[in-house]
Amino acid sequence: GFPVISPDRKVLERCPVCGKPTRLEIAISCGKDQILKKIPTSCDCDSNRDEAEREQARQREFEAQLLQSWAGTGLAITTFRHDTFDADDGANEKISRTCFRYVEEWSEIRAKNYGLLFYGSVGTGKTFLSHAIANALIMRGVSVLVTNFSKILNVTMSSRDRQQILDSMNSYQLLVIDDLGAERGTEFAREVTYAVIDQRGQAGLPLIITTNLSLAEIKDTSDMQLRRIYDRLETLCPITLRMDGVSRRTADAERRKQSARELLL
Repeated sequence: GFPVISPDRKVLERCPVCGKPTRLEIAISCGKDQILKKIPTSCDCDSNRDEAEREQARQREFEAQLLQSWAGTGLAITTFRHDTFDADDGANEKISRTCFRYVEEWSEIRAKNYGLLFYGSVGTGKTFLSHAIANALIMRGVSVLVTNFSKILNVTMSSRDRQQILDSMNSYQLLVIDDLGAERGTEFAREVTYAVIDQRGQAGLPLIITTNLSLAEIKDTSDMQLRRIYDRLETLCPITLRMDGVSRRTADAERRKQSARELLL
């Protein structure tokens, strides 16, 4: 006759985490004979681990594709990947919390197209926090391009197809641009800067900007070309974050000097 599996099962091993069986002993009857067979079985931890491994594989594939797309633009800054919230020194705790919430509330941020403008003096952490947001969102599968206005201007100047450059930037869910103010030099630079910001708005896609300009310099300019840029930016970036404090670069340089003196002098 056909083998018959007994409903009686003996648990040989259990998962130390969830307590579910991971190894069973079952009886298989075939005629008068009975065979005891030991079989492995999956617990909840195994299922969760398998799903976690699949998610990690998907994330690795996503990041590999992102790297490839960055390489194709000529615009990307890739050194930002080490700037994460884990490395935040907490010097601007309230602003850090705002940045973290920007990531946590991304679905609504994306739907309502809320951008951020970081402003303040050199070395106060504007670029770092914008990079931390970018990295946290990439880890959630959000496509991000990090660049600066100098790169945008150089690439656009050397390209015959300005619209293609603009379209390539708008293929990313979030665009992070460092150093607003580089456009103040020439009419061409101002035109390109306005086009980047305006078309981002038309596409309904969020934008994060950092600048060393003060809010007064942004709001009170009498230059009509700059006024157009800053008015558009004010609409797209309703949250402005002022970064105060001592320049981290200056403090780091002093620490390095002191360390070198202690070692060598």
